[in-house]
Amino acid sequence: MPSAHTFTIKPIGELISRYVGSGKNWVDPFAGFNSPSEITNDLNPEAPTTHHVEAIVFMNIFENDSFDGWDVWGNEVESDIEL
Repeated sequence: MPSAHTFTIKPIGELISRYVGSGKNWVDPFAGFNSPSEITNDLNPEAPTTHHVEAIVFMNIFENDSFDGWDVWGNEVESDIEL
């Protein structure tokens, strides 16, 4: 079950690092304290994020083509990961 500490679990952190790398151009609407994303959001004002608003407000800030080099949203990425 995901939690605020999911990315600190070693195998999960390694997997995320493999695909996220530096976090550049990644957006996390529910970042908490451990997100590798460049652009982050969390309602908790103590969280080390770039924004502190409701997730829907945060996501409405962006458009699909609002970042240079972005071709797709995360749920549109083709992947070789099998579940």
